[in-house]
Amino acid sequence: MAERCKYEVLGLPPLADEEAIKKAFRKMSLKHHPDKGGDPEKFHELQLASQFLLDPTNKREYDKKLSNISLAAKQQQKRKDDMSAARKRDVDALNRREEDALRKKPKHAMDELRQQARRHRDDMAAKRAQAQADRAAAIGKPVLGDIKQRSIRVKWSNRQASHSDQTLVNAFRAYGEIEAVKMKTNSATLVFVSIAAALAAARAEGHNSALWKEVTLIGHAIPGASPSASPESAATYVGVQVSMDPVSVEEYDQLEASVMAYLVQLTGHRSVADLLS
Repeated sequence: MAERCKYEVLGLPPLADEEAIKKAFRKMSLKHHPDKGGDPEKFHELQLASQFLLDPTNKREYDKKLSNISLAAKQQQKRKDDMSAARKRDVDALNRREEDALRKKPKHAMDELRQQARRHRDDMAAKRAQAQADRAAAIGKPVLGDIKQRSIRVKWSNRQASHSDQTLVNAFRAYGEIEAVKMKTNSATLVFVSIAAALAAARAEGHNSALWKEVTLIGHAIPGASPSASPESAATYVGVQVSMDPVSVEEYDQLEASVMAYLVQLTGHRSVADLLS
């Protein structure tokens, strides 16, 4: 066991003077004297410490030793503090460089990913629709569009306006006959009789942000030439029923959400809104 500091034995700070040593010994000895029920070993330790420190030569050498130890400890602590500060500066500088490098990535990267996803979706739809049409033509069987290809999804803000099935029919019947309306809280699905009507409604009303938050096709209507109608006629748009949907709107929304989440993580932003601001 390491020897206790003699000043500490007497309850004094290091380098205390002679008067303080005598006063401390008198006080501590009254508390620890064996005749008063104190601890003999503690009392003996007090005696040795006070006798040692009351010798001027011993005290001078002992104080010098304590001063050197204290100075060395302070210097060591300063070195540790300096090293910690230097490490913190290095880590902070590294983090800043990484953040700068991420933030320098162009914002158009997100738009490019969106465009790639849309191109891929459209290419798949066109190829599969063409293959289905070719097979149908080979056996002489016409292929009609299914209900998804004749349906559009309409979303609006209830803060701006509320809608019923009748108000929606009034707003969209200019594009063609409507077969059914399926209402939700702030959205609805409109099923047209023809694919051409659904396609025309989505194209026209999809840009009408004053009335609608979103107007999109649920399925995919592939334009094609009709031998019995002029190119200018809406009938030139015929639906092609595909046996398997290329990419649904829900799947595309999920793809876009995952791309946005990846960009947020990649660039270190807190949210998609922060990324786009």
